[in-house]
Amino acid sequence: MCGDATKRDDVLKLVGSEKINLVLTDPPYGMKIQHKDGYVGHKDERKLPEWMSRNRKRTTLAATKYPMLIGDNSQESARKNYEIVKDLTDKLIIWGGQYFADFLPVNGGWLFWYKQTSLPSFSDGELAYTS
Repeated sequence: MCGDATKRDDVLKLVGSEKINLVLTDPPYGMKIQHKDGYVGHKDERKLPEWMSRNRKRTTLAATKYPMLIGDNSQESARKNYEIVKDLTDKLIIWGGQYFADFLPVNGGWLFWYKQTSLPSFSDGELAYTS
């Protein structure tokens, strides 16, 4: 289905009256990391901060042009989707959950993905909220 995960009617059209076994999602974090021209980073290679360049083979991070990421200017799309799916499943895994802590229920279930990469990255790991 080509639909909008922030619209209840679209989600219900897809799942009907079925209970969802698991929602595993990685919504836009609302970090505003993409420039209006589609680039993430800078068009010219830039020096990485020292903490990112430790133990890395490369010390520059070239900007990459991506198709425009819809919804990364706020956490609103993640919030809208959560409000819909929280009633359809008991099992949620939401990557970037720390960015949505203001609307996710408090619990003790978090996953950490240690990326173990020698390539430049925005972070060494990521958190996921779990219900």
